[in-house]
Amino acid sequence: MLTTAIATLTVGSLRTPSPRRFPSRSLRPSPMEASSSRYGDTANAASDRTVTILQRGPRHVVAYKPPAVLSHHSGWAGSRSNKVSLLDYCVCASSSALTRISKTYMKAAKRGELPEVPMLQRVRDALHDIDSRGVATEGADGKDGGDGDAQKRRVNLVHRLDRGASGCLLLTYADDEDGGRPSSSTMMGDTAQLIEAMSSDESIKTYVALVRGEGMLRGENLVERGWFEVSRPIKDDVGETKDATTLFNFVAGQAEAGPDRPRMSLVLAKPKEGRFHQIRKHLAGLSHPILGDNAHGHSKTNREWKETRNLPGERIALHLARLRVRPTVGIPGGVDASAPVADDMLEMLRAHAPDVLEASLTALEEEGVPIEPDGGYEVGTYDLPESECPRLCVVSLAHCSDCPSALNDSVVPRAELPAFEYEPATVLHRSEHYVVVDKPPVGETSLHAGAWTRLLSFDTIFLTHRDFLHNLLPGKLQVLCHNSKWSGDARSDSAKRRHDIRPMLQRVRDTTGRTVNLIHRLDRGASGCLLLSFAEGADGPDGCRVTRTLIESMQSPEATKTYVALVDGDGKWNGIDYLSKGWFTFSNPVKDEWGKAREEAVTELLFVASTVLPPADDEDPDNPEGRRVSVVLARPRTGRWHQIRQHLASGTVGHAILGDSSHGRSRTNRSWKKRRGMMKERTCLHLSRVTCPGTEYSGGGIDVSSPLPDDMRRMLGGMGGLLDEARPALEREGVVI
Repeated sequence: MLTTAIATLTVGSLRTPSPRRFPSRSLRPSPMEASSSRYGDTANAASDRTVTILQRGPRHVVAYKPPAVLSHHSGWAGSRSNKVSLLDYCVCASSSALTRISKTYMKAAKRGELPEVPMLQRVRDALHDIDSRGVATEGADGKDGGDGDAQKRRVNLVHRLDRGASGCLLLTYADDEDGGRPSSSTMMGDTAQLIEAMSSDESIKTYVALVRGEGMLRGENLVERGWFEVSRPIKDDVGETKDATTLFNFVAGQAEAGPDRPRMSLVLAKPKEGRFHQIRKHLAGLSHPILGDNAHGHSKTNREWKETRNLPGERIALHLARLRVRPTVGIPGGVDASAPVADDMLEMLRAHAPDVLEASLTALEEEGVPIEPDGGYEVGTYDLPESECPRLCVVSLAHCSDCPSALNDSVVPRAELPAFEYEPATVLHRSEHYVVVDKPPVGETSLHAGAWTRLLSFDTIFLTHRDFLHNLLPGKLQVLCHNSKWSGDARSDSAKRRHDIRPMLQRVRDTTGRTVNLIHRLDRGASGCLLLSFAEGADGPDGCRVTRTLIESMQSPEATKTYVALVDGDGKWNGIDYLSKGWFTFSNPVKDEWGKAREEAVTELLFVASTVLPPADDEDPDNPEGRRVSVVLARPRTGRWHQIRQHLASGTVGHAILGDSSHGRSRTNRSWKKRRGMMKERTCLHLSRVTCPGTEYSGGGIDVSSPLPDDMRRMLGGMGGLLDEARPALEREGVVI
């Protein structure tokens, strides 16, 4: 067993870790502030562009990688230089490059970021800065006549860390000592040898992870198991399935005890291989996803941590705390380096799980994981050349057989940009004062034949038309009930109106030829009955009395809205069999759309039928997660924001709606879209029937039904006998299939 000594800067000099104290720090320092405050003296370095070198030898370097920083990206050389000010892509429907490039640049510009400098370049520049200062110091002492202009040495990555993770990053030198051409012994030899050494059983990477959950899995206390092994094949980044084994130790955990004491655990992990997202996928498979993991974690939990507990936006609470690599020919002493637990993770523990932190100290010490830095680390700065700032002003759309090849440097006027055609609204019922239409979850768009544009101002897109580039290509779009940009000054601008996603309010107006007002709304990805009033008529041009009367009618106790939902789960949760309960009333406060206030909300629920689907070829047959599905009817008695979605996803019911990216499980939603045909950005919630008591404008009342949409019928049809099992109950409640 390898020693638990911690390597400091001097190669071969090892010290045994000692118990650490915990001085107070400000909450949530930035990654660079953490690097500056914890890893060494930065008197000679810019505090916002520092790199901490944890260990440095003649042929290798171990640097501290902060969260939210790439290890390396292949597009660094040239792709972000000022030579690329115009990107030429066509507007044809067959082109996907336009959408991909525009999203990348739009995200960078929205964040207001300067060019992102990956760790590979940061370490190269930091080493040059450190060495240059050393040369300058020797010259000042008269020991050397160096001018501080040493040539930058190139470095190679031996492994990578995810963007949101932090910890030890191992690199090797890519040049000869004399700065000549790379040789096989210094570049291919050392890099290849260390890569091979890291894949051996003698090399160990010890990660610290903060996860959601108290360490209980199906009644078993994982904390009591000590170290245990998880072997589960996972897909790499190109979709190829490979074997993967990880050792886990659930060191300590806590159950939920109020908003300031969420359920969470501290876990140590030692992957035997280096598969794509291996630890993240294995922990998610244990129902304990890493906090901040948007790809495999729990969307609602991550959002709560970011909004209320200061979890940084791109942070994944995963930290490579210790790296041990067996000796190689080039590095006969091997590598043994440690990175103290990151500041932000320590503050999360201190603020929300102090008992977990205290209970973990012994295990962390035994594994050689330091809490406080040993000091004496080298710190250097990296460069951010102004000449490499991205040009995000214009995009050229050309090089298409159907488009002119000549380009002008002028921006095409908005009125000349291509417009879109939309399917008319489907009317379910129409009277003198109101209309009920069928809102689809997505709509078809089509680009006028031969329409094209040469130059497009990104400023216009950022400020008023963020979705325009996404909508240039024909395809499926979500359908809004209403867009606030259609009121006020923007409504009179025909050049703007014709390029936006057209909400249902305008579709119904175009279909009926009359101005309409919404009586209620449906979420973007939901579908079903949508009630609107005509805004002109006997009561004058505004139609206020009709709208107000119908809103009051829908809010009355006699009114009902019956929703059909497909949810993630088999109808059983926390020992309760909801399938046997019949209709039951669930009352629980929910958050408003700003996520701040909590309002009382009441929903009636009926679990109709449930099944567990057979596994796909690439799914684990022993793990039913993502394959359990139930049909649920819901009748909200109050009209809160995302009320049904929040109630079904709550810790009491535990059956999130499929496709619910706000309150559901992102990994499950991805699986349904990929393997079982769920539409992109679809929320499997359908308002099947609306009933309202009679008024002076609705006569004997309103009772309108919307048949299940094609996509939900298709999904149910692929679930064996689930639809047949649910049909009697659905028809009894007036649901049209």
